[in-house]
Amino acid sequence: MERVVELPREESLELIVLDDDLRSREQQLEAKPEADPDVENLVELSREESFELRILEEQIFDEFDEVAAQADEEDNAAPAAAKAHELAEIDLAPSNGAGPAPAIDVTATSEHFMSEALKRLQKGGSHQYHSADGIIDSVESGAIAALRGSFLTKCARRGGRVERRQDMPAAAFWSAAELRRAIIAAGSKWGKLCVALSYRWLSVDHPDPDSFHLQKISFVMTLYLKHLQSIFAGQKPPTKRPRIDCCVFWDFPSLFQSPRSDVEEKLFRAGLQASNLWYGNSLTVVWIHSSLPHGFQFATGLAQTYHASGWCYVEAAMSATIKQGRTRIDLGLVGSSPGQPMPRSYEEDIDQWGKCVCELGCRSRPPPLLPVDVSRALEMEKVFTNQTDSVMVSQMYASFFDTVASSVETLNFGQLAWGPQEIEQLAKALPRFTNLEVLDLEWNYVCGLVLQVHGALVERVEVRGGASVKGFVALCNHLTSNNTITSLNLGWTILNEEAVRSLEAMLKVNTTLRLINLANASLGPSLSENDNMNNRVGAIQLRDLALTFDCSHFPSSRTIQIGYQSH
Repeated sequence: MERVVELPREESLELIVLDDDLRSREQQLEAKPEADPDVENLVELSREESFELRILEEQIFDEFDEVAAQADEEDNAAPAAAKAHELAEIDLAPSNGAGPAPAIDVTATSEHFMSEALKRLQKGGSHQYHSADGIIDSVESGAIAALRGSFLTKCARRGGRVERRQDMPAAAFWSAAELRRAIIAAGSKWGKLCVALSYRWLSVDHPDPDSFHLQKISFVMTLYLKHLQSIFAGQKPPTKRPRIDCCVFWDFPSLFQSPRSDVEEKLFRAGLQASNLWYGNSLTVVWIHSSLPHGFQFATGLAQTYHASGWCYVEAAMSATIKQGRTRIDLGLVGSSPGQPMPRSYEEDIDQWGKCVCELGCRSRPPPLLPVDVSRALEMEKVFTNQTDSVMVSQMYASFFDTVASSVETLNFGQLAWGPQEIEQLAKALPRFTNLEVLDLEWNYVCGLVLQVHGALVERVEVRGGASVKGFVALCNHLTSNNTITSLNLGWTILNEEAVRSLEAMLKVNTTLRLINLANASLGPSLSENDNMNNRVGAIQLRDLALTFDCSHFPSSRTIQIGYQSH
């Protein structure tokens, strides 16, 4: 049996080794006269189970010795054998999937770690929405079972369906140790490995009885796993790439379902609360499947669409609050059926994930919604199976919003095709983001204008909703009195003359901004061959016909990042 020693979170090690050298390094370890007996418990991880093996042997054992020494001091120099007994040993051998997932009745040691993870999870804190801590705790505690993305594709190909968590095979899930290693190995890109699904239940007893949702998710998952392979391909030689997989939160197979034991009931409630972390974390990925089967109708009195459902509405709102750019995708906008081809062939270019799925699926994302607006919508417009849930869900969203809005430092809303209405809604919400430092709005239609090229002719065309400067003026009004935002990215936007004047007026009052990115922005009343931006000492002139943007009042510590707009 292949095993790995799992340390508590505070002492966890990145036990990730270059697999090409693993055998020789183990031989070197055995030859050492003073080898730590705990280290001898480590055996080789299979290549299939390894996600990224990248830390040298010396680093690993130096760190292990340091942690072991600290632990010995805390336990009054307890014998090494006793210490090893306290460490949980996690079986990493893949299951054959013949039986259901194991019950929660595990060893006392593992139960201790689960209990500690559950305590951390329930303690909460804003850091859980900006790091992987809460995601890992949700799995280590047993509150959430993270599905393998590859399992879903196999299940769909075989004509299967997802079942309640208690009836799923063990092979369907990531172990806590596997998930921790994968997240550590992925580094700053860890969030791309964690996908949360939001969708409508199609029946009371089973949310997806005919695998309608599963088929679409499998279709997109196949593309996404190839996309992940391209992201992490550079971390190992092409001939030795690890098998890339992602973990998925899908409420029916990820949370304990009825009937539940007392222990399962406790974990179900914890998992329901922890699902907010999967939806609302700034770095995780959320897939919204807003589609329903053709001609499908719910019973009278129930919400007839995804967007009319109170629970779905809040999940969608949470996922839109602080999540980075194009990581919240509505699969309902990507093809009308699993078999329908994408607008472009993904197989021809790995980047088609972004061009096909993200470009289409991100178009429905709203700006952050204020709790008062969500509460009003839940009360007046949205439908719950149990309408008394409205108050509870409203309070849940308000608590979530207050936590993330007061702690987030960067909002990346680039490439979302937002128009004036969305920019106005954003300006309305920004005062609640009291620690915000970086605001990225590049590639949005902030004034409702987009460039279209017709041969040698370039013209500005109004987008949906028409051209308007109202939203951008509201944004500038907020920035006039804002004292936290230091960086504003307006690259690749189109600002008409009134918008430029509003920006100029704001900068004469605002003393906090230090970096404004106007690279490749098109500014002024119209286009010309001289549409250009020149950086001058003490001033920046944005040349678009007779338009001049006076920034002579800028202190030397402030920077305008500019670039030439070629038409």
